[in-house]
Amino acid sequence: MSIEKPVIRPRRLRRTPIMRRMVAETAVRPANLVLPAFVREGIDEPVPVSTMPGVVQHSRESLR
Repeated sequence: MSIEKPVIRPRRLRRTPIMRRMVAETAVRPANLVLPAFVREGIDEPVPVSTMPGVVQHSRESLR
């Protein structure tokens, strides 16, 4: 009793650039990320977020 090899080999289906793009893994780059903007009422100037270095809470006026 022998095991037959599969007739369809998926890697061969990725020959064309269109098929490769369709099955490609996702690549995350810094340019694709979004930095959150935190807005807080009742503050006069931006307040640093202690757990996120470089990120501050803004007032509505400081965003203008």
